[in-house]
Amino acid sequence: KAKKYYTNYDIALEDPNIDAVIVATPDFLHKEPVIKSIKAGKHVLCEKPLATNVDDAYEIVKESELNNVKLMVGFEQRFNPIFVKLKQVIDEGEIGTPLIANLSILDTIFVPTKMLKWAEKTSPAYFLLSHGVDLVRWFFCDEVNKVYAKSNSVILKNKGINTEDFLVSIIHFKKGGVALFETSWILPEAMPRTSTGPILRIIGSEGYITVEMFNQGITICSKDKYYFPNVLRSTSLYGRIIGFLTEEINHFIRCIVENKEPICTGKDGLAVTQIISAMHESARKEKPIRINPLV
Repeated sequence: KAKKYYTNYDIALEDPNIDAVIVATPDFLHKEPVIKSIKAGKHVLCEKPLATNVDDAYEIVKESELNNVKLMVGFEQRFNPIFVKLKQVIDEGEIGTPLIANLSILDTIFVPTKMLKWAEKTSPAYFLLSHGVDLVRWFFCDEVNKVYAKSNSVILKNKGINTEDFLVSIIHFKKGGVALFETSWILPEAMPRTSTGPILRIIGSEGYITVEMFNQGITICSKDKYYFPNVLRSTSLYGRIIGFLTEEINHFIRCIVENKEPICTGKDGLAVTQIISAMHESARKEKPIRINPLV
């Protein structure tokens, strides 16, 4: 149990014993609590996406720099042992120069219709694909300069939820790399959620990588449930909670204690928001959008 709790975070931010804050509000409600925390001198771990528009993300990053606090964005997949290994393989040149990436991250219609009351305030791109965009940008060590995307809104709109059913996109990197993305959250509710991704393929100048996060080698079928437990993300090991979610928080704490820069910074969050914002603009205008990276 927590030793102390608050029902008003403004009062909590006045507590000098609080060094850091985790902001896990809905996607579109990050800016106010993050900036208030920063101005109060607190280090911040903000759930992804950093913001759902570029102006908010840029303001958050600038405030963190002005106030000299740590700002980390919750791109949890950077702590997934599978993707950490992939990053190592790519950085060591085992597949040569990354040329093409193809990433799919999907979810079931349970998410926008039942899990989230605020689905129409976000999108499958912000809610799901932000992980994939961050991973590919991290793997390629490059910035995006052009985006083309297509989306559609039929199934959810017919249910009274005004947001996209899916989005597909092609992004171009400055050094010539290309990535193709697919995201959707209208799969049948009967599908076990862990089976929905991400699926990743990267073709390099001298090699090839593929990752399928289908069931992590575990399938459980009980009397009334069929599922794949996500043991990499979080599980209990003899009374201790382990997994890459725990590693993410531990990393944030170490960065504060040891005065180090987080592995996923506010600028990484800004870059992802800028890319996804351009995807939505491209889908809206039905044309490619050029990006001048702000990071």
